[in-house]
Amino acid sequence: MMNFIEAAEKWEVSEKTVVTYICKGYIYGLQIEDDEVLIPNIPKPYVTKQPKTTQSIDKYILKTMEKCCYVNPKIMNISKEKFEERLRALLEADKIFVVDKTKEDFSTNLNFALTYNEKSTNAVSIDVQLSSNISIKVAEQIGLINGKLG
Repeated sequence: MMNFIEAAEKWEVSEKTVVTYICKGYIYGLQIEDDEVLIPNIPKPYVTKQPKTTQSIDKYILKTMEKCCYVNPKIMNISKEKFEERLRALLEADKIFVVDKTKEDFSTNLNFALTYNEKSTNAVSIDVQLSSNISIKVAEQIGLINGKLG
């Protein structure tokens, strides 16, 4: 787990961007410990123009994996079912493979790697159990200050 400052440094973004990712629900597996928000040690979320077509969704997922970044349906603004459908289609087309076959997790791209080039050795996989159970709603007057609720 890492705090806001560590996440900002690792992902080479501002702390404000990390707060934005959290407030928009882009990061699964957040934990709160002693009023500090802890972020799983995941690759940088890949946030760009949201795809609209099936082809652009597939391209987005593959590009994310090529860049060794993190993506989930919330970032792409698509349903969990559509995200899982596209991951399964990419598996069937042999564009990606499952890194750890003991985990059946289609909620993010973290258990998949590319099969079509040398980047397949750079699997976007981590040993963290992510869940989307924690939701942080921050009122403007409360806010997040240096990664702490306050």
